[in-house]
Amino acid sequence: MWMIVMGVVADEIAKLFPRLFGQPSANLVPADSSDNLPGRGLKIGVVLSGGQAPGGHNVISGIFGSLQRSTLYGFRGGPAGIMKCKYVVLTPEYIYPYRNQGGFDMICSGRDKIETPEQVGNLAAPVAEWTVGGTALTSLMDVERRHGKFKPVIKKAMVELEGAPFRKFISTREDWALNNRYLNPGPIQFVGPTSNKVNHTLLLELGAEA
Repeated sequence: MWMIVMGVVADEIAKLFPRLFGQPSANLVPADSSDNLPGRGLKIGVVLSGGQAPGGHNVISGIFGSLQRSTLYGFRGGPAGIMKCKYVVLTPEYIYPYRNQGGFDMICSGRDKIETPEQVGNLAAPVAEWTVGGTALTSLMDVERRHGKFKPVIKKAMVELEGAPFRKFISTREDWALNNRYLNPGPIQFVGPTSNKVNHTLLLELGAEA
């Protein structure tokens, strides 16, 4: 009976995520100490895309704080910064003045669209220059025209952000935001009941009543 139920659930999941369901999984296993490469950290790039939003600077600060022996690069001016390979090395001294500050002034943003094969090909420029380990995008970008209009996609997984799963999230996100068991961290979305909340961590740092 359990196997039948699981089969039905699996079928429903497969319908919602046809390009993701059933894909091979990756397992993380402990590495032998001899496999370690001392002193060789990752080179990670971050880009701010789209309109300004609360918390952009702290996203970058959080990424920087979690790195170990790695270098963080900030692409300047949004997606165009990736294609033109315009970046700045982010250091503690560079990042500190922007912590808990609104806006995207640290590396600036942009609304450039990555649409053509040539533009997509230009994304490889930093990879070739750095042997880069990863590029973090803090907002989804329009990279493909689908069904006659631009739609946000995540690489080639084709995750439909206008499909049934996302519509379900849209219908319940305000209730989740107001009745969450965890303390609201601040303005984590553009619209809705928590979009104008003051960041709780910032309140504590200022010594205000929470």
